[in-house]
Amino acid sequence: MVSGVPVWAVCNAAITGLLRCVRTYAKDPSMHDPYPIPLLAVNIHTAGGAIVVTATGEIDLNSAPVLERALREVLAQHPETVVVDLSAVSFLGTTGIAVLLTAAQSCRQPMRLVPSYPARRPLEVTGAAQLFILYENLDLVTEPTRNQAIRTSVIES
Repeated sequence: MVSGVPVWAVCNAAITGLLRCVRTYAKDPSMHDPYPIPLLAVNIHTAGGAIVVTATGEIDLNSAPVLERALREVLAQHPETVVVDLSAVSFLGTTGIAVLLTAAQSCRQPMRLVPSYPARRPLEVTGAAQLFILYENLDLVTEPTRNQAIRTSVIES
């Protein structure tokens, strides 16, 4: 009992109040954010003879299809060199790693990645980093005279 009221009654009142708030929020469009921030933004451009796919945000189960679509679009062009710039990625989940590995299998040359620390760490822990060529920054990839990889590995098909 809470102040002479049974606990079940207090819980019931709290849940009823919460449901009322949720229903109000769902029905009232003014309560929704008119400019929701997407979890992931992907841009495609060329630099130094390579096609660069730049991802910004979080790559998880919900946002990985955005990256997957962009990589499919790029790989349909059969480019010589594909670079995935993950330097602005704040989270890389296993679904994102799977998308990268699947795309890497379709590349002519080993895929090049420019990972942020939050993206590099899961790649290293899972062992997937060994299947890519990793760079510290995008300039090192796109300037052929300064082409210095952190680690070079070959993708096995």
